[in-house]
Amino acid sequence: MYHDDTRYDWPKYGKRQSWSPHSHAIVKADVEGVNDGEELWNKLVAKRENFILTLNGHVLADGLGRTVTQTPAGRNVPQVLVNFQMKPNGGDGWLRLLEFRRDGKTVEVVDYSPTRNQRNESPQNKFALETSKVI
Repeated sequence: MYHDDTRYDWPKYGKRQSWSPHSHAIVKADVEGVNDGEELWNKLVAKRENFILTLNGHVLADGLGRTVTQTPAGRNVPQVLVNFQMKPNGGDGWLRLLEFRRDGKTVEVVDYSPTRNQRNESPQNKFALETSKVI
């Protein structure tokens, strides 16, 4: 995921998406061994109907993003980005907590910092996701 709620996609966005895996120096040594978010979606997630959610990280800017994409079979798969490393003190201990509800399809999300004893309840940091039940 990228912080603007899209997936990394080198052919579509190129260098406009900072820190793309395809722009790293390692790519020169192993072009075939690098995949961005769109490639991971197409090669892995979209081909398997048992994915209910993807968790993504290590992207700077505000370090937050989310999107939902439908698989070819019509299942919605939420994708969530979170990265707190650029916050004060290396992240202030922020954690993203996910509570999977008993209904089997709802995930309640909230960010919490035990070092600050604080929850972040802004809309980017507290929300619910709807996942598809895996048959």
